[in-house]
Amino acid sequence: MVKFENINLPDSVKNEPESHGFFKYSIRPSKNVSGGNRIENSVLISFDYEDPLLSNIVINTIKYSGKQKAKGLVVFPNPVTNEVNMVGESDDLMTEEIPLLKNIRIISTEGKIVREISNEDNLHVQEDVSELGPGLYIIIASDVNGALYQGKFIKM
Repeated sequence: MVKFENINLPDSVKNEPESHGFFKYSIRPSKNVSGGNRIENSVLISFDYEDPLLSNIVINTIKYSGKQKAKGLVVFPNPVTNEVNMVGESDDLMTEEIPLLKNIRIISTEGKIVREISNEDNLHVQEDVSELGPGLYIIIASDVNGALYQGKFIKM
């Protein structure tokens, strides 16, 4: 909690431009936060003895450091009518385990995120997309180690 005493901003009726204030801060994300993760933040602001006011919610997306190459994502069936299946590709199926996809986003060709999926323990992720409109969709996923996977499907 951060508390500022005696800020004494003028009343907005008396001096509207001077009645505004802001709070600037920076943070270091923990080491388990990877590129593409979203952090939501809001604050409660109290004036005098009034009930606290909830600020707007700010969403920060962690940038990727460097150029991270996306691995393949097996998507089937393709084209899709009702349910899409997703499995992350490993570099060598004979020696490596199938990756656990943790965060999955389905994105329209306009760049709008139409679905966000959090997965905890399924190596094979299945998602109902029957309500999506026809068109091409891109899937971007990350595994528990932060590696990226990319695939696409056509919704009929």
